[in-house]
Amino acid sequence: MPFKHPNVEHLVPISPGASAERWASDILKPVGTSGTAQFVITNGSIIQENLKIQKGIKGVFSIDQSKRFNAAVDVRIEIFKDQEKKAEARTSASRSQTLREGASPNTQSQLWYTLVEKLMQNFDREMRKQINKHLVNYAN
Repeated sequence: MPFKHPNVEHLVPISPGASAERWASDILKPVGTSGTAQFVITNGSIIQENLKIQKGIKGVFSIDQSKRFNAAVDVRIEIFKDQEKKAEARTSASRSQTLREGASPNTQSQLWYTLVEKLMQNFDREMRKQINKHLVNYAN
């Protein structure tokens, strides 16, 4: 995580990466007596993109969308037995949301929260599909 612009995930109430970690601890439960599983987060970012807004006299009378936040989370679950990879499930999810110019910090914070919430709903739906498809012999 870069901790600098254009990345803003370190500024949000709960980041995509932290949300993915929480998802893993809430959803994935170890079963069986052999083998290991790894939950690997390869991306959990929110990138801020500044949008072009109208300037001059037209800009005075318009309220434009001034920022776009692009959130993404990429995760894989790997199953190993005797140090050999036996199975893997991967999922990527992404969402974007724009923010109008002049929005309050509270509005921006709420936007970030909702953005991550919707991102993780997409992630959950897709990761469960991938688990059922690729890890059916290893998951309950």
